[in-house]
Amino acid sequence: MNKSFTLKIIFICFFVGFTSRIQVKSQSLIWEQKTLELDTKLSAMRASQVGAIKAESIHLISLISDLLPSLYFEQGKLVGTYKENPIVLFTDASSLRLFSDLDPIYNKIQIISIKIKKPDDLQKVLKISDLTAFANLKYIYFICDFNICPDQPKNSSCVNEKISAMIQRTENSSIEILYKTNIGS
Repeated sequence: MNKSFTLKIIFICFFVGFTSRIQVKSQSLIWEQKTLELDTKLSAMRASQVGAIKAESIHLISLISDLLPSLYFEQGKLVGTYKENPIVLFTDASSLRLFSDLDPIYNKIQIISIKIKKPDDLQKVLKISDLTAFANLKYIYFICDFNICPDQPKNSSCVNEKISAMIQRTENSSIEILYKTNIGS
């Protein structure tokens, strides 16, 4: 074999290996960025040139702020409903273990809104794989009522990391994880 041919083979092997690593790294980076602060997500959606994305931002705001058919859970119990065919589920962190149930009432839920009330709540984990009854689930939204990272600057990644740790993701999930802190963090 000539030297030129050998160098080409080595270069091709190196190039294929290098680009494969870049692709895996970029996919894992996208994967890690699926937890977003609500206002950041909404700003990006509103800035989009795609009409469907802008329309979805209006729908997301409606899911979060309008009075829509809903289920309310607290401390592991269903404490209320509003209208039939709920599309919003409000809960606290202590009720997260309930949602692996295959109850058909969850079928139309589009957003789960989880209230984080105290530091112990951050130890709870929601497994996306347990949410098979939630056929229309698009968003999991965490609302934090205390300063999760009091020793960190406001723009640090600390809150994002702590919220992300509460979710056990599945590889092919399209559910977006969002959060908002009501007290400066």
